[in-house]
Amino acid sequence: MNLKILIPEIPYIRGRKNSFTPMLVDSVAMISFYRILEKNGMTYREIGEFSYEFWENLNKRRVHKLEKTGQNPVDQFFNDAYIDFNKNLAKRLQAEKYPDGSAMEFVEGDGKNFDYGYNFTECGIHKAFKKLGAEKYVPLICLSDFAQAQVFGFGFTRTQTIGNGAPLCDHRFLEKCTTPRAWSPDNLQEFKMKLKLDEDEGWDGILY
Repeated sequence: MNLKILIPEIPYIRGRKNSFTPMLVDSVAMISFYRILEKNGMTYREIGEFSYEFWENLNKRRVHKLEKTGQNPVDQFFNDAYIDFNKNLAKRLQAEKYPDGSAMEFVEGDGKNFDYGYNFTECGIHKAFKKLGAEKYVPLICLSDFAQAQVFGFGFTRTQTIGNGAPLCDHRFLEKCTTPRAWSPDNLQEFKMKLKLDEDEGWDGILY
């Protein structure tokens, strides 16, 4: 599945007016890489490791650019303007329903366990991947959130994801904390949840 085939299949979610559009485009583009790696005999776990290192290196370049201009990478996610923007974004996504887009709720933090968070009740990436027959790769895209937090230097936790079969994704952010490298993800709660769901449904396979 090459990019020429994938690009027309990317759903319209209001283009540049929706800040999730670049993320959706980047994620769908990854399907072509995953398919090529799979075609060349790489296992799902090997593809997952490739994917994690890709997002890790991409974020390292982003951090390097910020540091070169004297900016603190962590501040990008914890300044008032960024948080207010996402509060308003959550409200707008709930008001303007796009069938192929994401929907989220902003969660106020307590300053101790987490500073703020999101509960995604719909995921545009999951919808697109499912439509394109690539749903099994969504958990690998989800891991990019851990790679970002790890490289930028802030705390990020999540116990469940839509991509792993849960009803929502519960993102939580903590400024004065760090995120361990999340590859391999065997001990992440969101993957343990996936295995639990599979066991409940009588599936004998394992994700990794």
